[in-house]
Amino acid sequence: MRFFDTHLHLRSADRAGLDELLGKLESYPECLGGLLVLNTRQEVDVVHRHIDLIPSRVVLVPYFSAEHGLPAEITASGWYKIHPSLHKLGIDALPELDARLAEANPRGVMVHCFPWGTQLQYNVSLPFVIHLSQALPQSTILATHGGGYESWQFRAHAGGLRNVHFDFSMTLDYYEGADAVKPLQRYLIHSPTRIHFGSDWPSGNIERQLNEQLRLAREVGLDQERLEDLLLSNARTQWPDAFAPSISSGRSY
Repeated sequence: MRFFDTHLHLRSADRAGLDELLGKLESYPECLGGLLVLNTRQEVDVVHRHIDLIPSRVVLVPYFSAEHGLPAEITASGWYKIHPSLHKLGIDALPELDARLAEANPRGVMVHCFPWGTQLQYNVSLPFVIHLSQALPQSTILATHGGGYESWQFRAHAGGLRNVHFDFSMTLDYYEGADAVKPLQRYLIHSPTRIHFGSDWPSGNIERQLNEQLRLAREVGLDQERLEDLLLSNARTQWPDAFAPSISSGRSY
């Protein structure tokens, strides 16, 4: 099954980590491209130093920086990542973040939505997603991981917001077969154009998550070919510049 992976990372913030990612893409022809999320300044720096190695099918998504600027080559996609727990953002950070994002006028914002750990003051992804969706109506807000164990809350409170999209990266892996993955079926039925495949590689297992997404799709009447068509079409709509070269020899979407 061919796919576009909306959630890729570097294993390490150095040339070896970048080479491993590029090698993975080259050895995995089913993966037509993806989003490379850069959560730290170190990751931004290593990619910027080797920007000539990044193929056009890879979309760079740096963390949103309010403190200092990022290189234009890194922000060219117009997409940014917000990771409340990693960047220590509580609910009180939202007004300033909101204002600065409005100035940036992003094409899209990925929000980390996989609650974990003991620092519950940073478990604010759901209100972030809802607020940013309403404050940035022309931007796509991508709720990553589908919300993790809070996936039903995301379905209840953010599922009706049309510019909120979802990937279930890592949730399909960690919560395989559990109730937390079931909202994916509701999205496939009621809002299929807002679902994407993401793996969270190298933390997440790509093959296992593809199989789990296919299992869930089959249960609601989507076979592999229809699921592939849907996910590739959704990705191409959001990231056409990265996608078009990758599918020129395949089916038309």
